[in-house]
Amino acid sequence: MQQVGENSEKGRRELGEESQEKGDTRREKVRENHNDFRVGVSDRHQFGNSQTDAVQKPGAEVMTPRLTQICADLGIQIIPTTKRRGVGETCAVRTMERILAEYGPAHLTIVLRSIVETENNGLELVAPTMWAISDIVLAHPTWTATTDWLDAMDRADLSDMRARAKANRRAAQPRPAIATMLYAHLSQTFDLNDQGKLL
Repeated sequence: MQQVGENSEKGRRELGEESQEKGDTRREKVRENHNDFRVGVSDRHQFGNSQTDAVQKPGAEVMTPRLTQICADLGIQIIPTTKRRGVGETCAVRTMERILAEYGPAHLTIVLRSIVETENNGLELVAPTMWAISDIVLAHPTWTATTDWLDAMDRADLSDMRARAKANRRAAQPRPAIATMLYAHLSQTFDLNDQGKLL
């Protein structure tokens, strides 16, 4: 009985250490992305020089080396518009290229990580959702500085938000509609006073 108890305690201790290690890794990634976003350029990515390429299915749109590397780093696969999306797959190349060109690699990385590295959102690599997250990150840059951001995104049902936005598209375009719903969700986690008071 004593041996069983010791084994059980050892198992709980190892599980706790594994969970702590995953949490530390996530915090480190968030810290790196936030620092890169603040300076506007990521020194950690040597785009175009890596031997690792993002997976592009036949018929998919060709990407710039910079975007290819970001997608490879995040395990995102590029598919043609005629193929049904799976988890971690997207055909929204033009959207990603535009966000990359306008706001830089660190910003795009935050946007994509908010989808592919959060719970049950891996199917949401679509243009309106990417733009909505981009808008929120730009409007509230301090929110992405801690793991609270990814934890809050874990609880965000992006699929449901997009479905509701699509159903109401005669009243509002999906991009701002999703951004509004996402703001309502995230504002429950983050201190609105950090954003300053409206005059």
